[in-house]
Amino acid sequence: MKTLCATMLLFTVLLGCAHSPPQPSYAEQIAQIPPPTSEEDRQRKCADLRSEIARQQNIAMMGSAQLQGMYAVILQATARKNIAVLESGASDFGCTAAFGNRPVQSNIENCIAACKANTSRTQEQCFDACNH
Repeated sequence: MKTLCATMLLFTVLLGCAHSPPQPSYAEQIAQIPPPTSEEDRQRKCADLRSEIARQQNIAMMGSAQLQGMYAVILQATARKNIAVLESGASDFGCTAAFGNRPVQSNIENCIAACKANTSRTQEQCFDACNH
């Protein structure tokens, strides 16, 4: 009787495991978002992606502040990977920069622009000054 119960229990456990479909990865879930069908739909989806990017950035920051060692590293790496996936999706949908309508400038471009606006240096001189 005990053998029969143990066999039935084992069979039930194995049967339950066999029927659970695999969950799609985060990247697969983002890739499954259908492309926008109108400008309003595009703006809504871009806002959703921006919101999720901000959420992932918060996860990475909180993880580094509250966790230690490998847990923090793994959490940050996962969040960075998720942010890259989200930014790719935002690019595919033609979204503007994550938190504004202006194009994103690099630090060197910002430095050169500030240098030219506040000094009499040439573009090349500002580039050299900003690059050192």
